[in-house]
Amino acid sequence: MYNISVKEWAVKIKEGDRLSLSKALTLVESSLPKDRLLAHELMVELQDTSKKPTLRIGITGPPGVGKSSLIECLGPKFIEAGKKLAVLSIDPSSVISKGSIMGDKSRMQSLANDSRVYVRPSNNSNFLGGLNPNSYSSIRLMESSGFDVIILESVGVGQSEIDIVNLCDIVIVLIQPSSGDALQALKRGIMEWGDIFVVNKDDGLLQQAAQDCQLQINSILGLRKISNSMIPVHSLKASIQKPESIQALYDHILKIYNILITENKIVNIRQEKNTRYFEHHWKNELAMKLLTMESFQEIYEKTQIELRSGNIDIDLAFEKLINSIFALPLKK
Repeated sequence: MYNISVKEWAVKIKEGDRLSLSKALTLVESSLPKDRLLAHELMVELQDTSKKPTLRIGITGPPGVGKSSLIECLGPKFIEAGKKLAVLSIDPSSVISKGSIMGDKSRMQSLANDSRVYVRPSNNSNFLGGLNPNSYSSIRLMESSGFDVIILESVGVGQSEIDIVNLCDIVIVLIQPSSGDALQALKRGIMEWGDIFVVNKDDGLLQQAAQDCQLQINSILGLRKISNSMIPVHSLKASIQKPESIQALYDHILKIYNILITENKIVNIRQEKNTRYFEHHWKNELAMKLLTMESFQEIYEKTQIELRSGNIDIDLAFEKLINSIFALPLKK
């Protein structure tokens, strides 16, 4: 599948070759030990890619709130402004089949069929955090391929949306009127880190409910004046039936981005978020690295067999595995 040298592959990605980018994204999503090693080599090769200003937008919210539909209407605004747009849409995985079960690419057909846009659906591998463990590498690959606006759509369920904050410059939280989402958001702490809160589906019989919901959000946001200690927080109503509301959202995104760029805040924000992402994920990276080592794989499989046969309990299995890790040589 990867019948090309890493150096040549990196060059093709930098040239904007879509097929090379797609294969690279598939590679970084793989959990196979040999693929993990190859992915690392490729990311190192792309490390010196020219760092022109990019914008990473995270969109999260509960299922059915209209994330994909909003992106379908918001995306063309960036295209009209001459930007290269990529959308990374994270679907929840089936616990049984391990496959993606939502198919957001099929729900964003206009964007997916636009040659100026790259839409990439990806499952979250049942990974807590709203995204997937390789979202950071996926963003870097898209930026290396010349995309200057990246929209990440999070699965947005439970208390696990925090990763989207650590990967994105601007986080948009979608809330549905008459659903209790505002209170739930407060309980989960989402109000602590969102940048733009959008009461979606502000049309028809839901318009009064949307107005009430926005007032409730503004009351909550009154307790917090800024997000990320740098960006003014904001709420608004939107509907894909009201083009002016989509334009208002786009305009506010640009307003925040201009603040980040002109005052050079984006560098400080990304450095802080990179640190938090590292703190949350170094254990996951360590586990994946261990799985590339044949000596560890052998110990891991033997421990699983002993556990399955009932010879040891879970506590002892953990102890044996951890002790064996410290006994391994540092080299593969």
